[in-house]
Amino acid sequence: MLVTVLAFLQFGALGSSLLQWGAISRLLAQDRVYLHTEVGEIHTLQKIDPRHKTPEVIQAFTLKALMLLYSWPGSQPNHFGQIKTDTGVDVDVGDEVFKVPTHVAQAIFLIIPGFREALLKRIDQVLPSDYFSGSVEVLLVVDEITLPKEIEPGRYELIVVGNRYTVHNGLLPGQREAFNKVVTVETSHLSAIPIGETQLARQVFGVRSAGLVIVDIHDMSFEEQQ
Repeated sequence: MLVTVLAFLQFGALGSSLLQWGAISRLLAQDRVYLHTEVGEIHTLQKIDPRHKTPEVIQAFTLKALMLLYSWPGSQPNHFGQIKTDTGVDVDVGDEVFKVPTHVAQAIFLIIPGFREALLKRIDQVLPSDYFSGSVEVLLVVDEITLPKEIEPGRYELIVVGNRYTVHNGLLPGQREAFNKVVTVETSHLSAIPIGETQLARQVFGVRSAGLVIVDIHDMSFEEQQ
C-alpha cells in the first residue's frame, strides 16, 4: 500500500514538472521574459532586433553628430574660465596631413572608416583660412530634420535643412551658407571609444553610445528637394 502511495506521489510530481516545463517552453517560444521587481510588479520583456532604433534616437544622434562636425566654436573658455583659442588638431588622411578644428578631430569616431577620410578632406576645404586666429566662429543652425527612412535593415536616411554662419569678431549674423544635406546612418556593434577626459571627449562618447555611425553625408540633389 505504501509503495502504491509513493508511486502515485512520484507520478504526480512528474506530471506537475511536465506541466511547468510546457508552460516555460510556451513562454520561450513567445520570445518573452517576465521580470519580477522587488516591489512585486511584473514586467514583460521582449526581444527586439538590435539593428532597430527608434526615430527619436536616430534623429538625436544625427543632430548631435552634425553639430560636432560642422559647428566650430573658435575661442572658448577652458575649465579655469580662461579664454582659449582653438589651435586645432593635425589629422592624417592617406599621404596628407592637415589641421582641423578640435571638435571635428574628436568627432571622427562618429563616422565610419572609409567615409571618414573623405569627409575630413571636405571639411578642410571649407574651413575659413583665418579660423585658428581665434576671431572666427562657425555655427550650424538646423531648421528641420526629417523622420528617418529605413532604406535597408539597420540603415536609415534623413534630410537635414539649415544654415551655417561664419561669424568674425562676434559680429552677428555673419556670412550665411545653406546647409541642406542627406545623411545616412547605420547601426553599429562597435563600442564607443573613450578618447579622453575632457568635456568634449565625454560628449562625443555619449553620442557614440547610441549605437549608430554616419556612413554618408551629401548635398541634396534637385530631385531630393522636390
